[in-house]
Amino acid sequence: MSELAEYYRERAAEYDAVYAKPERQQDLARLHGLLSPLVAGQRVLEVAAGTGYWTRVLSGSAAAITATAAPDVRDAADTELAAFWVAVYQEARALAGGEESGLVVAAGLAAVPYLLRRADWDAATGLLRDTSLPVTLVAEKVGYTSEAAFSRAYKHRYGTPPARWRREIRQKRS
Repeated sequence: MSELAEYYRERAAEYDAVYAKPERQQDLARLHGLLSPLVAGQRVLEVAAGTGYWTRVLSGSAAAITATAAPDVRDAADTELAAFWVAVYQEARALAGGEESGLVVAAGLAAVPYLLRRADWDAATGLLRDTSLPVTLVAEKVGYTSEAAFSRAYKHRYGTPPARWRREIRQKRS
């Protein structure tokens, strides 16, 4: 199993949990509304299928869907990335019987949970920086049920607990 496939396998439950969060339902509904008409009746090649969430969403309106994991190209040189996308294009054309019309390539949808989680962290830092909300309420607003769990995760991500980060950022502003 490739490193990237192993990465998604290990985090599938965490990423799927992002899709269940009440505060994400509006964003997801908007994405569904944008994607479903785009792929309606089309043949879709989904690259970097991840947890399978978007494959299920797209399959509801697409004529056909092929989902494949992308190779791990995080450290690839530009020429390797270009070669990867040429290969994707060639595979997409083959799926479409050599035609370009009627084919949609949905690349990177597996990144949606990461982007949503990143939005949570951006919201948390904004609330800590710009409001006087207690850390407990900041944690709740970004989906944590425990201040302790939020503080541990925050420290892991930013190197300092949220209350200390808030104090330090405010001292820098003064």
